[in-house]
Amino acid sequence: MPESTPLLDIRNLSYTAKKKKIIKSITFAVHHGETLTVLGPNGSGKSTLLRLIGGLITPSAGDLFYRGGDLHAMPRKELSKTVSLVPQTPSVQFEFSAAEIVSMGAFASSKKLDPIQLEDVMTRLKIYHLKDMPIQSLSAGERQRCYIARTLLADSPLMMLDEPMSFQDVLGRNVLKEEIKRLKTACKTLIITSHDFNFVKALSDRCLLLDKGDVKYLGRHEPLFAGDLIAETFGIDS
Repeated sequence: MPESTPLLDIRNLSYTAKKKKIIKSITFAVHHGETLTVLGPNGSGKSTLLRLIGGLITPSAGDLFYRGGDLHAMPRKELSKTVSLVPQTPSVQFEFSAAEIVSMGAFASSKKLDPIQLEDVMTRLKIYHLKDMPIQSLSAGERQRCYIARTLLADSPLMMLDEPMSFQDVLGRNVLKEEIKRLKTACKTLIITSHDFNFVKALSDRCLLLDKGDVKYLGRHEPLFAGDLIAETFGIDS
């Protein structure tokens, strides 16, 4: 069960870009061992929220606390060990092999690369047979699983996955669902964005519903899906 003291405490967080408020003074906490799923229509601020937490962009206002300390006051190297983010579409700029991409997880956490761990994580994500292939030659789903494997190898206390199912076929979706179950069993703290309501219902401890940068709901999924709020927010005919 999650601890009572938040692992991540976000207070009055805002982000404005080009005079447009993307995130509007939101407050919430994430507890150790919790899986929080962030829902919302396209353009609601989900990816921006993850980038703010990961330190990739600077908040316009508000505070982010990790175990009570200022998250972004951490040295960059320490922050990279503490928080990891797999974007929905990771950029591929160099001709690394799949194994080299995954191996970077060990370097990000300043660990010595363990070939057995590398093989294990790539095998679990069904990409070990691709280990020598150039990352740019892989399908979008395979590349996505390589970057997720890199984060798993880094083993940071707070892992964030932005739409991890977006490019996955049936095999990939099942593999990632099993991996998330394994992480939950290991009491890892996860923040995941998703449009897959079945995934949310199966694996979330709590849901955060964003709409136009505002929090419309925060809590367990049962009340959220029992009412009309999901349909109203996503424009779904009920």
